[in-house]
Amino acid sequence: SFYEMYGGRFYDLLNRRQRLQLFEDGKQEMVIQGLTEKPCVSCQELDDMMVFANSARSTHATASNDVSSRSHAICVISLRDQSGTLCGKLTLVDLAGSERAIDYKSHNRQRRLEGSEINKSLLALKECIRAMG
Repeated sequence: SFYEMYGGRFYDLLNRRQRLQLFEDGKQEMVIQGLTEKPCVSCQELDDMMVFANSARSTHATASNDVSSRSHAICVISLRDQSGTLCGKLTLVDLAGSERAIDYKSHNRQRRLEGSEINKSLLALKECIRAMG
């Protein structure tokens, strides 16, 4: 599976950026409703899927970067044996870059709002990591 968080919302990058719903289940675990999982049987298939998903990410030009990712992207690779039993899971996270306020002067209102959202989410992530010790 491969999805992004953009503007406080979640989108499936393997399913035409379909909007996803998140909720907490009875075990107090987060569940992403409607998230696409695509099987890959070779490294080439996995690479192709990741390139496809990355091409669907939200990007815009900024003062520092012509193609700046404006979202956090999460790729979850689930390893299963031949019977389908889950053997392991690898989660890859590509965070949107933090934005410097000085760079906002040349941006339009939308880029400034995106930068603000990115910085708030990075701050929340920092606090989560700090809480883990």
